[in-house]
Amino acid sequence: MFYLQKIIKWSPAIIIFAAPLYLVQLKFGWFSTNALEILMAGFLLIWLFYSFALFFVTPAPRPSVSAQGGEGGKAGVQINLGLASRLEFTLTLPKGGNDRKEAWRSQFFLPIILILAGALSSSLAVADPKTSFGILKSWFVLPALFGWAMADLIKEKEDIKRILIAWISSGVAVSLISLIYFWQGKFTFDGRLAAFYLSPNHLAMYLAPAFLVSLVLGFSSQKLKEKFIFFISCAAMGIAIYFTFSYGAWLGILAGILVVIIVLYFVTPAKAGVQARINLDSRLRGNDTKKFFIVFIVVILLIILLFLGNSQKFINLVNFDRSSLQSRLMIWRSAGLILKDHWFLGIGPGNFQGQYLAYQKYFPPYLEWAVPQPHNLFLAFWLQTGLVGLAGFIWLYILLLKINLSLWLKQKEPLALALLAVLIYILIHGLLDTPLWKNDLALIFAVIIFLTSQIGKFEQNS
Repeated sequence: MFYLQKIIKWSPAIIIFAAPLYLVQLKFGWFSTNALEILMAGFLLIWLFYSFALFFVTPAPRPSVSAQGGEGGKAGVQINLGLASRLEFTLTLPKGGNDRKEAWRSQFFLPIILILAGALSSSLAVADPKTSFGILKSWFVLPALFGWAMADLIKEKEDIKRILIAWISSGVAVSLISLIYFWQGKFTFDGRLAAFYLSPNHLAMYLAPAFLVSLVLGFSSQKLKEKFIFFISCAAMGIAIYFTFSYGAWLGILAGILVVIIVLYFVTPAKAGVQARINLDSRLRGNDTKKFFIVFIVVILLIILLFLGNSQKFINLVNFDRSSLQSRLMIWRSAGLILKDHWFLGIGPGNFQGQYLAYQKYFPPYLEWAVPQPHNLFLAFWLQTGLVGLAGFIWLYILLLKINLSLWLKQKEPLALALLAVLIYILIHGLLDTPLWKNDLALIFAVIIFLTSQIGKFEQNS
């Protein structure tokens, strides 16, 4: 059991580090998968075995009933059904028997169910659901189950730290490999860095969240050694991101940093006087750091403007008739027309390419023909999970933003601020691309969701 505990303890971090292994495709007869999915499935099986072993070894808790104060001071009865640590829920029953309400342990349960239900119903609505079911398994079900199991194993903040180290280390490893491609002069036809990814945007979308987490935690750390490691990590990832010339990623990162600055210097913490609970370096709100942040933004903008003119992609952008922006506008118009015919159930995950080509007859010749996704996060969810899935996603995203902002304002938790920056990045980049619709990105989003739920748990218990 000791060795099993060790394996279970380290498995989430190892899988997060190995997220790019989704590119290693495997096929067993009619069944297609990849190395990342096999790792996640193996971890889930071990976790289930471990959970059932604990369930049968440890005496099961009996349902308990206790009196408690309800809303407005009214007494109520709390019934706790201790079936399993992640399946517990609470029923608060007012004494009068009216206004019965369920308070689920996780606020994310219902929106996640809506997303899954939307994706499933959209998959069932298409003529050939094979592709949709494959994506449903890879980008929805497995990441959600992985995040659930990961959260179940987080018992203390050290467990969260291990996950963060794996996340950032994965970004650094990918960046170093990408820089080898850079030194060897291996670029795309338009002079952009893609490394072993299918496109430069895929590389940028994987590195950007880890870059922001490393940046915020670097500024928040009080240990010089940690600061150095975080900033070196940022430098490696930042160089790789720059040479992708992914303007959506650049805009998203700058927006994330801008929100951090606004929250730090213009939003008053709810518990600003409780110094004992502040984990952030006291100098973070000082004049020196404020100046550094401003200089940092200015330097980044100057570097971008200095080298931008030499980019083939920038030249194409200036030539608006053939630019990526003009191509996206055409893609969005086509997506809008598809939505008119499939506004409720959508077209099923993974079916945008076929529908996009089918609707070409209503438009002039496309500038871009190979378009697996609609280059907009909200269009992607609406088209591929239907109106129900889109509603669930918007609900979930609002919750994530609200909870992480609240955790920062109430507890001054640096990780919450870092995740808030990542969420802003995804939101802004998602206006131009689909930074969640890929195996590794779906995994990272699941990590963000369930880390948020665990930070909240520690905040409530503190």
